[in-house]
Amino acid sequence: MKRRGALYPVSGRGERRKNGRAWRKILLVGFCLSAVLWGGQALCTVREIRVSGSRLLEREQVAAAAGVQAGRNILLFSPSRAAARLEELPLVRRAAVARSFPWTVHITLEEREPAAAVPAVNGFWTVDREGVVIGGPSPLSGDLPVVTGLEAQQMISGEAVLNREQGQALERLLRTLAQYPGLEVSELNVGDPGDLLLFTLDGLQVLLGDSADLELKLELVWQSMPYWHAAGGRCVDARLADRLVVSP
Repeated sequence: MKRRGALYPVSGRGERRKNGRAWRKILLVGFCLSAVLWGGQALCTVREIRVSGSRLLEREQVAAAAGVQAGRNILLFSPSRAAARLEELPLVRRAAVARSFPWTVHITLEEREPAAAVPAVNGFWTVDREGVVIGGPSPLSGDLPVVTGLEAQQMISGEAVLNREQGQALERLLRTLAQYPGLEVSELNVGDPGDLLLFTLDGLQVLLGDSADLELKLELVWQSMPYWHAAGGRCVDARLADRLVVSP
């Protein structure tokens, strides 16, 4: 005779066991999470802050601006908000922030680099290649060309001092000039983006016209350098891009 249990198993006993295990897991996860959030400071607190791409800003400045510090709960730290705060700094062009569990925060910066100086009533302000103010006022540094042709205005860190056309012309000029370090520039006049002027440290005036074909124009100027001095030229007209006109 067969046992009744074999023909008629007790319904729900296996399900109750599965449900019990599931609830135990949920309770365990909940307990661990609450411990980490409120009491488990040793488990997921920030112990290491890694900063890369920072040359002008100190590591401590970067961490403070991002709002991250050792001992803070890493789960309560928002990488997106930290990146947004960093991009409010005048010297920061872009920022990326990420968490690496259990206790590391990675900060990667793309800083704005001083590329030129803009004169103002109270001194010179440094701008990057896009014409964004990144510092000042300060005495003029001989390492940076002076941007002229601009109307006097209030300088505010983190804001552009050039209009869109001027900014694009300056950016392209500086990017192209970086290919010719021997062409030492003292002044860049971008007041009229269609009639750009360049002055070298030895007093040569270069007429560039607009920013089209700047690579060709500056290549011609660079190659002709030995001949200007021999001819005693003080002004070079490179506006045609395929030939130069040297004037006394």
